[in-house]
Amino acid sequence: MEIGVLKAALASANGVILTRHAQIEALAEQLNLKEVRASIIANGEIIEDYPNDPRGMSCLILSSLLDGRPVHSCWGYQPLLHTAVLITVYRPDLQPLKWMLDWRRRSNPRNTTS
Repeated sequence: MEIGVLKAALASANGVILTRHAQIEALAEQLNLKEVRASIIANGEIIEDYPNDPRGMSCLILSSLLDGRPVHSCWGYQPLLHTAVLITVYRPDLQPLKWMLDWRRRSNPRNTTS
């Protein structure tokens, strides 16, 4: 997935769909979804790409909120609708055993070519 395409959808007024799961996770981790969206546009980078996901292409993005907290968000993209779909969102710093300190690499890598 191209980060520019995703950022363009995020910048669009109607370019985002939030899954219920993402809303629940954001609430549980006290994340403001508008801030997450803005952080991706400002400094988001794809750290894992899942082009062969059976549900459609998706990717994991690392971004930093204004206060410096790291955020991971998993996004799908619907090309026909030019719409980004937020699948889940969480703070990797709250799961330090799963991630290296740069928040870009898993402590125990898995196959990401799904």
